[in-house]
Amino acid sequence: MAAVTKDTEQLEKIRQLLDRLGKASRNLTRASEQQARQLDVRIKEFVDRGANTTDRVLRAIDREVQRDIRGMKRELTRLEREAERVQDAAKQQARKQTAAKKRAAAKKRPAKKRPAKKSKATAKKAKRVKKTAKKRPAKRASGTSKRVRAA
Repeated sequence: MAAVTKDTEQLEKIRQLLDRLGKASRNLTRASEQQARQLDVRIKEFVDRGANTTDRVLRAIDREVQRDIRGMKRELTRLEREAERVQDAAKQQARKQTAAKKRAAAKKRPAKKRPAKKSKATAKKAKRVKKTAKKRPAKRASGTSKRVRAA
């Protein structure tokens, strides 16, 4: 009987050991599950922070690009105005040059030949015509004559 009690005691010790191993296994499982959950939470936090940071960076880049585009539009408008001003100045310069060329061409034209000298009698007659033209009164603008008014 001593052997049976010995075997029973050993079996009891083995059962206790198995119970303790089971409890330890369950505790390890719970701890590993808890760590896995904490790890998932941490990963989600990192992903969320990364997404928020990415959004902030993208918004900042968008603002910067929009500001650059507005600046380029202003610069383009300024350059267009400057180009129009230069074109207008070039047109005016071209007009001045054309007018100067016309004047220069007019000066270079040969002078008209003078008619043959008139006789003295013809010259005196021309002088008389000029003098009488000067003495005549200017025509009236109204178109009514003195005779019509008197009537």
